[in-house]
Amino acid sequence: MDTLFSGLQWSLSAAFFVYGFASLLSKRMKQEFVRYRCENIRVLTGVLQICGAAGVLAGFYQKTILFMASLGLMLMMGVALFVRKKIKDPWRARVPALILFLMSAALVGRSL
Repeated sequence: MDTLFSGLQWSLSAAFFVYGFASLLSKRMKQEFVRYRCENIRVLTGVLQICGAAGVLAGFYQKTILFMASLGLMLMMGVALFVRKKIKDPWRARVPALILFLMSAALVGRSL
């Protein structure tokens, strides 16, 4: 079971490092944040995703950090799901946020 959660930690961290840097640097992601009507928080979102990804990695050594980072990322993905629903994105466009929400929730539960 520990191997499963270790893989989950590595995967979640990698995904948020990618999304975080993309939020900061990618022209496509800049356009997406305009579409989400959230362009004013794009940089903050990217920074928080990178910090959350680093926190998930630090969680290998400190469960409290894993809990806080995973909880923050889970809340962020909950907001992402709400935003995508609000702008009427199709269900399939919401799946990545849902998967990241569930992965984060599993790590929150594991870190208690």
